[in-house]
Amino acid sequence: MSILKKISGNTFNLSIHVKPNSKEQKIIQENDNLVVSLKSPPIKGKANKELLKLIKKKINIPDMNVCLLSGLQNRDKIIQITFNNEIINEQFILEKLIK
Repeated sequence: MSILKKISGNTFNLSIHVKPNSKEQKIIQENDNLVVSLKSPPIKGKANKELLKLIKKKINIPDMNVCLLSGLQNRDKIIQITFNNEIINEQFILEKLIK
């Protein structure tokens, strides 16, 4: 699966790999994978909460427009992102996440 897949209109699925318990919080692209390093441990959903908060902050979208579709207890996750009334393309989203 590619990193980012357009589902419909302004809705995209983001496929990522998470590294919890990292020294610093960062998002990098390694080959065809998006790797997110998080400071939080994978206990009681702390890493998932940090992940969603980081993505919202990077892309600058409201809480209700980002949700975890799969990977609740797995390091490989799929996140759904919906944009409001904007013309968005995949390259724009990746640039915002990785910068």
